[in-house]
Amino acid sequence: QSLASQPLIPPPLRKSAHQPLSPAEPEMIGVLKNLSLSTRELVILTVGVSAALTISTLSSSASQPARRVKEKAFWLVVKLNFKTEDAAQRFLKKFKPLAEGALHGEPGTYAFEIAQSDKNPLNYLVFERYRDKSAYLDDHKSQKHFLEYRPVLQAMQDSGEVELSGESY
Repeated sequence: QSLASQPLIPPPLRKSAHQPLSPAEPEMIGVLKNLSLSTRELVILTVGVSAALTISTLSSSASQPARRVKEKAFWLVVKLNFKTEDAAQRFLKKFKPLAEGALHGEPGTYAFEIAQSDKNPLNYLVFERYRDKSAYLDDHKSQKHFLEYRPVLQAMQDSGEVELSGESY
């Protein structure tokens, strides 16, 4: 089941300070250090990403092969600010098949998650993690699920229903 339909409830990050980092945590910490965010925003983002990575790891099914954690993976972090709840809901309906297609049909896609702000329900962050930049540019962007999704999001941008910003790492 996709995270887009599940609430994100952050689990404890570690049981003790002596427990080693998971393979994804050093990379996530490096990405977060490069964002221009306040300390409060950074804490919220860290908890959200940790929750998404943990839930994604825990929810992997036996049919889903384990994905290798690669130190130099390519990341996209996209912030979406919707003008109305209706616009956000229309986006989420299109996002779910995109995320499922990316996670189950693209071997080079390691993570594809969305988190809703607990402070402003019209703000979302999308976290995309790929084996490398080519897995994003050459594979992901040529998939049917992406080609059906992107024009919908572009039309929402053009009409002013959503503002996008983001970074790649």
